[in-house]
Amino acid sequence: MFLNAAMVTIACAAGVSAFALIRGESKWNRLLGLNLVASKVTLIIVLLAVATGNTFYLDIAIVYVLLSFIGTVSLADYIVERNKGDAARKGGLGGRRLPTAPIRRINPETGMIEVVAPRVLPVEIPTVEVPIEAVRVADELA
Repeated sequence: MFLNAAMVTIACAAGVSAFALIRGESKWNRLLGLNLVASKVTLIIVLLAVATGNTFYLDIAIVYVLLSFIGTVSLADYIVERNKGDAARKGGLGGRRLPTAPIRRINPETGMIEVVAPRVLPVEIPTVEVPIEAVRVADELA
């Protein structure tokens, strides 16, 4: 009796997880919902094996959980690769090439050279003012 109630409760939890699978906001939420449903189904199969005393169900549960793991990892890899392809089709950064070296410009007000780090991250990077002589010495040493 207790095992039947546990299976019904887990089946209801699997239904809630299926809602996350269907109505997930992103691909990753839907993948998480799929993984949750698979784990709940595995648990129901194990409880069914305990309730019936048939160990064959445990073999089915082991195969099911292995296939579920492989499927989850494969889908996650597919999503990552698909996102890379979408970025390439859209031109990455809009066709702009990222600068690899710091940008140098002379500030007309101070007469100093501003060294600005390339904008790789979407954060504000402060500019640094360096005397022109220091830049010439650094260029000669490089």
